Formats: sequence, structure tokens, C-alpha cells
Amino acid sequence: MDNEKKLKQLKTARRLLLITLILFIAVFIVINTEYISLDNMGRIAYDVRTAFSGKNMGETICELSESREKEICSYKDGFVIASESVISVYSSSMYKYSDHPISLKSPVLCTNSKNILAFDRGGKTAYVMDSFTVIHTFTMEEVIINAGISENGSVFIITESYGYKSRLTVYNSSYAEVFSWDSTDEYILDAILDGDFIWAISIEQSDTYINTVLRKIKYTEATVSQKVTTYGGIYVGAALKKNGAVALMTDREILLVSSPDQQKQIYSYVTGSPVYYDQSDEYILLSYGDKVVFLDIAGNMLFSKDYSDVGGVYIFERRLFIFHDEVLTELSYSGEKVAEYNVPGSALRIVFAEGSFFAAGADFVEKTELN
Repeated sequence: MDNEKKLKQLKTARRLLLITLILFIAVFIVINTEYISLDNMGRIAYDVRTAFSGKNMGETICELSESREKEICSYKDGFVIASESVISVYSSSMYKYSDHPISLKSPVLCTNSKNILAFDRGGKTAYVMDSFTVIHTFTMEEVIINAGISENGSVFIITESYGYKSRLTVYNSSYAEVFSWDSTDEYILDAILDGDFIWAISIEQSDTYINTVLRKIKYTEATVSQKVTTYGGIYVGAALKKNGAVALMTDREILLVSSPDQQKQIYSYVTGSPVYYDQSDEYILLSYGDKVVFLDIAGNMLFSKDYSDVGGVYIFERRLFIFHDEVLTELSYSGEKVAEYNVPGSALRIVFAEGSFFAAGADFVEKTELN
């Protein structure tokens, strides 16, 4: 009788636990309507199954097979990692959601809040995927130079183009081609999708210099609304700011372009050119030589600090981080040290996701919670 009573109590407890879990998920769905998608629901279901399987949910290290070419990028609350033969999606608890057996000799990853864009720089194939599924495959006629995905799911792909310097193609969120441009005189290197516009960045060879050219194209009408040329400056990076301007970085200066008649230099490097940089919609953090410099959207220098052996600079959730000397240092906006985190000596890359950072080496990824 005692055994039957204990069995009934156990069954009742399991039912109550299941009901509690269902109610939690229902409340979560109501509160987080924007968060809900088939992919996120799949991740939740996978998390629940993993928790009930007895797996340790507090792992901080996962081991990887060593690969010559490896790329890591944050994705949702975890990360995605690509090697030459597989793309793997991991949770924040360091267990694997999926493996996509895809061959990429030189893998490059981009993510938005929903999807992953993976492509082979120097190859002809690009993929859009989520945590479990390859959603779409782009097969290009020519070699891919660069690609990117916007928050709304639009994609640009830059390729070589027979008879031209290069080609820029834009696809909508249904992956239908909506615009293409074959460049006769310039090599297109990068682009930024901005609603119905795309900012295209290219370089041209003049008699004495290599110049960087920035165009704002309304791709729905195939019209150029703005063109800026920086003479003698080689492209480094660019980012869209919250006021609609673009901060264009070359190896000589940073230029803020806001309208056809409003372009100004906001920073010029004293010596050298940027090695590492990161941009948010308000700020620019960069390192060159032995200096780390923090600028606001107007180009005001908020601080300049001396650091040696810098391995990366990051702006994450309005927080600033410097990776140097096997340490990740958090700084305030005035340059004061806020916190320090140890990083494995063999770490090559750092990515951030929802209150944590992941340090990746050739054969491992290690998670550290931020204070």
C-alpha cells in the first residue's frame, strides 16, 4: 500500500510539474509575443527535453574538433560556429541544437535576431538558416566577395562579375532578387541595408591613389541619391547611426555622412590605421598602435587609453570591452576600469550574447557570465 501511495504521489507531482511548465510557457508566450517564432519554440522545446534528460545545464566549456578555418558569431542567447565541413548552433548552456553539414573553405557568418547568413568567401554559395533548418540556399554564378543580412531579413550579396569589376545584388526577405548593379569602374567591397535604401561601399583606382566611394542607392527605384568619395583612403568599415548618418572608416580618417551637403571628418588617426574597431548606432570604439579611442556620434573623443597587445574591442549592450593580455577589461564611457575577466591564453575570438561572452579557441569555446 505504501508503494502504491508513493507512486500516486509521484504521478501527481509530475502532473503538477507539467502543468506548471505549460502555464509558464503560456505566460511567456503572452508576455513575449514578438519573441515567438517556430525556431524559438523549437529551442524552448529542445531546452525542456535537455533539462529533463538530466544533462548538466551549467556547462561553461564545450570542446570542438580542431579546424584550420573556423568562424564564430553570437546568435540569440548562444552562438553559431562554422568550420570547413559543418555549421553548428549552440545554446547559452553550451549544448548543441543542430549540425548543418555544409562545406565552406573560408566560412563567414552574419546574424540578425532571427536568422544566420553563412557564406563561403571565395566560393559561390550562401545559406540562410535558423537553429534547426537551412531556409534558403543562394547559388551564385560568380565568386562571392561579401554578403550581409538586415534585421528585416533582406540580403545583399557582392560577387565578381564577368566583364565588370563586381556586382551587388539585393534580395527581399522572401529571397527574391529586387536589385542588381554591375560596377564598371569600381570594386564593391561592402554594403549596409537601410529600409528601401542600400549604402554601397567601393574602391576605385585613380592615377595616384586608391579612393573609397560611398553611394546611397534607393534600390526600389535603382536611383543614386548620394555619392561621397574619400580620396586616398582605403575602406576599413562602416556603420549606420541612429540619426540616419553613416560613419565611414578608412585607413586615414573617419567621415560622418548624413546628407549630400553634410559630410565631415570626425577623426583622423595620429599614427597608423585601425586594427580593431566596433561601432554601435551612437559610438565608435577603435584601437590603433598602442591606443584605444572612444568617440561619440559627433566625433567627440570621450577617452583615449594606452593598451598593448590588443586582441579586440567591443561595444555590447551599451558596455565597452577591451581584449588584451589574456584579459577582457570593461571600461566606463569615461575610460575608467569597471571589471576584468580572465580569458584563456589560447582564445582567438570573443563574441557576446545576453549577459555573457564566449571565448573561442581552435578547439574549444568557453563561456563567462558578465557581472
